Amino acid sequence: MNFKILFVAIVTVIAFTSCGALQEDTAVIAGSVMVDEGISRASSPPVFVAIARNGDMEAIQNDPANTIISVIQPDDSGDFSIECKDYGLKSGDEVFLFAFIDNDYAGGIPYPTPGDAVGFYHNGLKLSYTIGVDGQATILINRQQYDFHANIIGILDGTESGNVILIAYAGDFNSSNFSDIDIDAVIGYKKLTKPAYPVSFTLPVMPYGYNVPIGGVYIIALLDANANGIPDEGDTIGFAVEPGSNTPVAVTVTNGVVSASTIKFVMPIYGEPATNDPPLTITGQFDAPTGYSSDSTTKPIFVVVARGSDPNEVFTNIKNLNTQTFDFTRVTQGENTFALTISRSKFNPGDQVFIFALWDK
Repeated sequence: MNFKILFVAIVTVIAFTSCGALQEDTAVIAGSVMVDEGISRASSPPVFVAIARNGDMEAIQNDPANTIISVIQPDDSGDFSIECKDYGLKSGDEVFLFAFIDNDYAGGIPYPTPGDAVGFYHNGLKLSYTIGVDGQATILINRQQYDFHANIIGILDGTESGNVILIAYAGDFNSSNFSDIDIDAVIGYKKLTKPAYPVSFTLPVMPYGYNVPIGGVYIIALLDANANGIPDEGDTIGFAVEPGSNTPVAVTVTNGVVSASTIKFVMPIYGEPATNDPPLTITGQFDAPTGYSSDSTTKPIFVVVARGSDPNEVFTNIKNLNTQTFDFTRVTQGENTFALTISRSKFNPGDQVFIFALWDK
């Protein structure tokens, strides 16, 4: 990604009083903002950093006055520093940080509108910032804001219950590791608590980075067992799927309301077993098909390693997202060699596997 650094990060400072004395929480959120070179900008527009409550994008869009805690402007060098106690915040609190270029700012309370540009703080897939834990907050402004209003509606199926993060994802899946998704392609994000029965949902689409119509959008649900905001052992992934199967289906987002298929929780996340053994890695090469090249417009090739001896069973498992039976990776564009480290929670030395390349045309 080509970008120029506008601001220099400074570290988060947390001071503690002496042991045994009454402690004053002096947590500070400090960090930097960067702007992608592809962002459209007015002549010397101001940059702002906003602090909001708990990452509820729906509330931020629909009720910013009661959701956004404060909006600050970095100093001339670009650094920003937020004294948490000034806003009733303390160590351990989770907030949502975003920065924006206000191209049409004319005084008053700044807020991003169509034509402006926005960027979000994130730590992997986690969009919230934990005060006193996450340290330096680096934000890249890389999403142009568009003028549309869209919502995705659907049903979260099943008897599973607990904390759920709903995501609308317009990007690619480059491996079987869910943590590898491209955060810049997340165009909808919502937290909710699911009861032990099916429940309907409305997922607002953020008008940042993509303009409608937006094709190939997958609706994903993370059943976050330990409520840490990231996909890890014990969590379960759900997708909007074809009726009667576990095959994910995409929707095209347009202005207005879009209906998604029912979301089913189909993909448990397993931890890797503790071992001192080296990783299980499969390397190889394939004969590239005619038309495949390093050109970014060329469709990607994936290599799949699947356990089993019956081809029909293998492809059924893949179609139904039985991920305990296969791993996959996207090959570096234009290359015909691969190295895939497979999970020891799925495979053991001596297992019989199928290895095949898939050109996703």
